[in-house]
Amino acid sequence: EAGVSDGIMEEIGKGEDKQDVMSASNMKGEALASAVRKNLEQRGIAYRNAKGNLVLTHAGLAFFDDVFKYSNAEPGAVMVA
Repeated sequence: EAGVSDGIMEEIGKGEDKQDVMSASNMKGEALASAVRKNLEQRGIAYRNAKGNLVLTHAGLAFFDDVFKYSNAEPGAVMVA
């Protein structure tokens, strides 16, 4: 039951705010599931489990933990990778 199914990604991708983000990320007109496959799965940030759901790898989880940690930082703070 863990992970995100393609159906859920399709629903998420329909949101106007998601389309704005995808457009700003040079993925305009691309389906969210396709963008996820190209940008997360092929880079080893996520994988498909036995049920076909998308699950973050340990590296992917650490990456997103850092993104969310620094997104709450004070304005002007610098994120060092």
